[in-house]
Amino acid sequence: MLECVKACEAQAINHEMEDEIVEVDVGNIIVATGFQQFDPSVIYEYGYGRYDNVITGLQFERLSNASGPSNGEVLLTDGRKPESITIRLSAQGEDSG
Repeated sequence: MLECVKACEAQAINHEMEDEIVEVDVGNIIVATGFQQFDPSVIYEYGYGRYDNVITGLQFERLSNASGPSNGEVLLTDGRKPESITIRLSAQGEDSG
């Protein structure tokens, strides 16, 4: 048995699967490519690095991922579940001047 199969607790790896072509009728396709990280602490109003539980999008993605540190459960730094979450999105360059 391959190591990846042993390590996958969800047993989601199946090396016996064969390729399958699936046709789907859709109205739109969104392709979002490119990503550039920036240091959110340079924007004082965000509070990143000054307040607990102010995190970046990548950090949130890691927290909400089933293979993340809390198994996909988003928790505050003290271990409690948040009552609400605010996500601040911006276009590239919008806040960086």
